[in-house]
Amino acid sequence: VAGMIENYQERLFKGGAGGRAAFFEIEDLYGRVKAKLKGERIETFAFLLTSGDPLLVSGKVSFPMATEESDEEREPTLLVDNVERLSDAALRATKSLSIRLEAERLARKDMTTLRELLVGAPGPCPVELVLVLPEGGEAVLDLEATRVTPSDALLGGLERAFGGAVAELR
Repeated sequence: VAGMIENYQERLFKGGAGGRAAFFEIEDLYGRVKAKLKGERIETFAFLLTSGDPLLVSGKVSFPMATEESDEEREPTLLVDNVERLSDAALRATKSLSIRLEAERLARKDMTTLRELLVGAPGPCPVELVLVLPEGGEAVLDLEATRVTPSDALLGGLERAFGGAVAELR
């Protein structure tokens, strides 16, 4: 589940085996899911869960058994196995970067800015430049010698320089 972490709490348990557990909710555009984290995973992932960054949380879903006395539906809980920043997961899944610009709006300084941004973010992903022509056509340029890491810094720089969402991760 990808989203923002809300209501993070850690609890200590007494008695028997004792131990710690962390409870939180993951919220995305469609709703919330309750999640639970135990043992050493708390130390491993607590810094991410309290960072305020969008995260990708994975694990197993536990559905509580309904009882005959209660007809109410019980909510599932995600038993967390792994947590990572959503931006890191997106970078790992990205195979190429496509940049779409309107040709008639580009000046020489814009091309220099684009080159500086791309050269400043070296990495493994090939880059494709799509120039949208005034007549409605497109010129697709494969920037063979240019490979980048599509980091937040690069994507933010492209957005600041050219406005809007000009970059597409593929």
